[in-house]
Amino acid sequence: MIDNKKLKLSKTFCMLPFMHIYGTAGGDLVPCCEAQETPLNNPDETALESWNNTNYKELRRALANDERPERCEVCWHNEDSGVISNRQQWEDDNWETFSNDIEVNDDYSVNNSPRWVELKVSNFCNLKCIMCSTHSSYKRVKDLDIISKYTTDGYETRLLRPTTLFESLDQWPDLWDNVHTLQFTGGEPIINQEHYDLLEGIPVEKRKNIKLRYATNLSHIKFKKYDLVEIWNQFKHVNIKVSMDGIEDVYNYIRQDGDWDNVYSNMLVLSSEPTINLAVGITVQAHNIYQMPEFYKFWKHESLIELDFITANILHTPKYLSPALWPQNIRRPLMDKLKANLDEFPELAKFIKYILRNKPNITNYSKMRKYTRDIEARYPKDVTLKTMVKKYLKIKLEGMDAVDERLKNEKG
Repeated sequence: MIDNKKLKLSKTFCMLPFMHIYGTAGGDLVPCCEAQETPLNNPDETALESWNNTNYKELRRALANDERPERCEVCWHNEDSGVISNRQQWEDDNWETFSNDIEVNDDYSVNNSPRWVELKVSNFCNLKCIMCSTHSSYKRVKDLDIISKYTTDGYETRLLRPTTLFESLDQWPDLWDNVHTLQFTGGEPIINQEHYDLLEGIPVEKRKNIKLRYATNLSHIKFKKYDLVEIWNQFKHVNIKVSMDGIEDVYNYIRQDGDWDNVYSNMLVLSSEPTINLAVGITVQAHNIYQMPEFYKFWKHESLIELDFITANILHTPKYLSPALWPQNIRRPLMDKLKANLDEFPELAKFIKYILRNKPNITNYSKMRKYTRDIEARYPKDVTLKTMVKKYLKIKLEGMDAVDERLKNEKG
């Protein structure tokens, strides 16, 4: 057996592969939500068989020995940029809770079953957010003609359902006896039938020992015959992280087909439930970085959530939507605004640090402007990037001719 204290001595140690599984919308097992490119499971393996296969054991070995596996590049990039990574956040939040449950053998197999099961229910979503890929929202397939002009990243053109994986979990002996937390992401889990089928398959007497967690756009709290409040009250506790990328006008701009007023109304309904806790998750990107002070001010003055319950992740891909791509004429007032609000909201420090460590990129800035122009032409709204920059930074956004000229000069 390997002493858990020895594991933590590694500078690259991550607890996730030792006590957590993440199931993708396609039914694969991967290390976490930010490392989905290469599956850990092999074809035709059950979830139980995969849990201690060669791939899992090798990943555990590398992370316990100061190595940086390539599949974990998002965490390494964030840490090198001075931003707390998913790996570090998990350890800070959960090590004390789960460290005694992890039993690691000398070959890096583990005796414990997963204590945390995280499942991406599908890529079916009722929204098509401006930064999302088709892996996260099948509705974005309609925009592939635009998306493919600006990125060579792979696309998912299928509607994915992890049916086989869900069946495999049901066949894992005693899994639900040991699961501490069951977490759902998407797509949008609340409008996917598989999510309800899995919950109904958990024996009633075991539900009160399991905590539920969701990443949801919370556009629904009822679906077909299901009343979510009734279902959630059968479980020990429910944490709802509401995905939003701004408030009010910025929310409605980024989240195509979304309705800020509806989401806020649903949050008010759930806030009165004693076993349900609300949190907020935001993806910080080029289209909302300028609203971050107003975003934190809004929640500071609301009683629904504490500022500590806001998780702000900086967008990693696509690179042409990075919050750091803005050229100096926009970066300067943006940084001035963030710094002016830093005393009241220390949370803004990580955005400042990220922008300082990542130089402006005129190529990606040009792509962002052209991509934005194409999306705005397809889905016309009263709110545009130009009106938002003017409102939140008090400056006029330059025209595309100026962008093209700057790009031409830099390349020349």
